[in-house]
Amino acid sequence: MTSNVSGRKNVICLSDTAHKIINILYKDRDSNLETEKLRIVLTAADIIKEDIQKMAYDHTTYPATNYMKSGGENLIPNTLATFTPRLRRNCVAINHAIISAVRPKSFLSPLQIGLALTLHRFYGSKHLINIVFSMGACASYYEASVYINALINAGSPNVSEEAFIQHIFDNADVNVRTLDGLNTVHEMGEYGVLCQLLALKPM
Repeated sequence: MTSNVSGRKNVICLSDTAHKIINILYKDRDSNLETEKLRIVLTAADIIKEDIQKMAYDHTTYPATNYMKSGGENLIPNTLATFTPRLRRNCVAINHAIISAVRPKSFLSPLQIGLALTLHRFYGSKHLINIVFSMGACASYYEASVYINALINAGSPNVSEEAFIQHIFDNADVNVRTLDGLNTVHEMGEYGVLCQLLALKPM
């Protein structure tokens, strides 16, 4: 009996020996179903891990803000994208967490960076961001800080000529304890960043 497998050397053995090997294989598989389940799961995990490692990711530049909103589904290999929906729907964030766990130094998840920036914007807590990062749900505080510095050093934003940018100014007089006990604090502030960001053209 001859076994032909593409890319491997041919295996020749007696037909009786081949029958015995096949019978032993199926007998062991039927007698221990839980072991067979674990073998299948481990095989699937190895296949998914291999496909993740074969993916080409660009980690030299940060993703644009509009790309963070799109979800980055094109960064997920087909095997992982096929496997996780069988467990739960809308699990792009779970897929990104798995890819980040497999390739922590060569994969920049737009979802995880976007979540880290959101936490930084609303709470400004390094400790909170690093806790969520340790759970594998977002980027680290260091990564968020580097991203913010990259935005600052990127230069002026590309604003459309038809955009409407509104600047709001206001002042405040505050009576506080001063050294002489007589003076007050007069402050003037400007707020126009949010309006300007809403008027930006997509990158």
